[in-house]
Amino acid sequence: MKYLGITKLMKLCFFADKYHLEAYGTPILNNNYTKMPKGPVPMYVYSLIKNSKNTDSDDLESEVREFNTHINVKERQSDDHSRFENHNSFDRKFFSKSQMIILDRLALEFKDIDKEAISNLSHDTSAWKSVNLHDNIPFSSMIDNNPELSKHVRENEIKKIQFNSNVQRVLEQVKTK
Repeated sequence: MKYLGITKLMKLCFFADKYHLEAYGTPILNNNYTKMPKGPVPMYVYSLIKNSKNTDSDDLESEVREFNTHINVKERQSDDHSRFENHNSFDRKFFSKSQMIILDRLALEFKDIDKEAISNLSHDTSAWKSVNLHDNIPFSSMIDNNPELSKHVRENEIKKIQFNSNVQRVLEQVKTK
């Protein structure tokens, strides 16, 4: 990649999940995305990067340490000037065949695109247009031109929300006993 700062990385995560959802019905990262001024942001990945220099960061401590064993965030003077260096060479074995197809597509499609261009492209998606600033972006809205698949993904999102709600209710009951 010719350009890779935090803004572009956040949009690459978004397009990786979007393309994989459209082709295979599942995301790669499975992160919650939030609509931010420069485009969709995977909040968990963003938190890891922001806390990469602070290994004492509350409940992300072990995740940040693991992140730092693979990626080094260099001299973050501002969000737009973060640079990323990997500590290890890329290992395809950590990805499925379908994920590699999408990652290879991203590398070709976005290799010469800068942060402004990829941010603008993310603003053209239905996912971006479907929610208000600072709201979560549902996976189902990331799927363009396939209403059947979008409906299926939305049904799974609802089941996940219901499951998490039930787990939370059980945990609250256990705490009160």
